[in-house]
Amino acid sequence: MDERAILLRNVLNEPSCDTARLVYADWLEEHDESERAEFIRVQIELARLFPTEQPRLLRERETELWPAAVFSIYDEVRPAKVIPDNMTVYKIDEKRETAKRPEAYVSRGFIGEISLPCAAFMQHAKAIFAAHPVTSIAFTNVRPSATDREPGFKDYFCWPRTQRHPLAFLMDAGFLKAGIDSWRDTEQECMNDASRAAVAYGRTLANIPILPLAAVGG
Repeated sequence: MDERAILLRNVLNEPSCDTARLVYADWLEEHDESERAEFIRVQIELARLFPTEQPRLLRERETELWPAAVFSIYDEVRPAKVIPDNMTVYKIDEKRETAKRPEAYVSRGFIGEISLPCAAFMQHAKAIFAAHPVTSIAFTNVRPSATDREPGFKDYFCWPRTQRHPLAFLMDAGFLKAGIDSWRDTEQECMNDASRAAVAYGRTLANIPILPLAAVGG
């Protein structure tokens, strides 16, 4: 494993640790990737402040660096098919309440949240978690039941028994690793549990330690 891969691995192992990201940024700057390095530093500084406290010049600099940063992210991941070709990358503050198409959200310099269909997640999970410190997954093509009598995901429970829905693999693997023993009652709780299960499942595939519950988004 080369030095860059080792430093990236440190970021993946501890997504909440800014120090690992800043060390990675230092390495990038030393290896002629100064804009990518500055983008990581700027986003980390912005993330430490409330929106009303963020300096205008720092926001403007983030916007200036954004096109090159996104190009770098795509350039890193496309050859290995880490994310689907039709995925669009946004800043985290541009996040929509419910994504209808594959989307990735960049926070503190790296992709941290992803919305995509179940089947695409199953196809790309290992590569995604081997390259990005993702802590939240949302599925665009399944929604949980809103009734108390039937908690869980409608599309999963209504799937023909002769066909295995991709979400079944999360129930078998991710739920156990995330410490979740059953679907909960409300829609938001189910979505949060599915995200935690997906993150646990993806990190396991990429041979990265499971995150403590508090560090996983949902």
